[in-house]
Amino acid sequence: RREGGGSFVEAPMFELEGIASMAPIMVFAHIYHHSIPGLAHPVADKKKLSGIFRSTAVFSTLAYSFIGLILGSHFGKNIDQSSNLNWKSFTGGTAVYDDDGEVVSIAWWAKAISLYVLCFPALDVISAFPLNAITLGNNMMVSAYGKRIHEVEKNKCIRTQFRLLASVPPILFGILQRQLGKITDYAGTTGFVIGFSFPALLYLRSRMLAERKHFSAVTFYSGYASYKFGAWCLFSFGVAMLLYVVFFLVRDGLSYEE
Repeated sequence: RREGGGSFVEAPMFELEGIASMAPIMVFAHIYHHSIPGLAHPVADKKKLSGIFRSTAVFSTLAYSFIGLILGSHFGKNIDQSSNLNWKSFTGGTAVYDDDGEVVSIAWWAKAISLYVLCFPALDVISAFPLNAITLGNNMMVSAYGKRIHEVEKNKCIRTQFRLLASVPPILFGILQRQLGKITDYAGTTGFVIGFSFPALLYLRSRMLAERKHFSAVTFYSGYASYKFGAWCLFSFGVAMLLYVVFFLVRDGLSYEE
């Protein structure tokens, strides 16, 4: 008997149509560019940073792939948009059924595990949301005031306004759109420009300023990708993938409504 009484529908190992849904979430899950300065600061030997961040990317990729394969093979096409919801019917093999196949009792520890898995993602997001809102609000304030930021950064009223601007819209849109899959589909598309296009633009801008001031464009941190052609390719890839994914999301949305 399958837990929860549902029938198992096997999911294919690879489905071309699923790339548009998987790619933005996969890219978004690996974004940590904005945290690199803060993470790199306490490292005494900066020469090790490249290896540290590469190892982090490899480990997270393997971890996400392993979790995805395990969940996909177990739940198949019955998997929910947020996989933790599949634990709502978790019994740990302790369920007692009546003659109609309904669960009449489950061990307390199975209920505890089910409740923990169901609630953990929400609790995790709740704890991280204020930190993200504060960071985004501060960044928007710096962008708005530029060189005058030191004149207003200690103004509590202005600081609160920007933090509210960063935190309130996501809450309102979350109320309007309850399907987590739809939210991650569209929110994940920003990963392409954040992970590919913006870093390339920052590199091109930085290189242009260095050349204008007659500084060397080659620094200690220059690598195999530190050249204009590679930066433009990376920028173009991010934009192209953004348009590709948005096209399929809109198309699928329209076909679903029909």
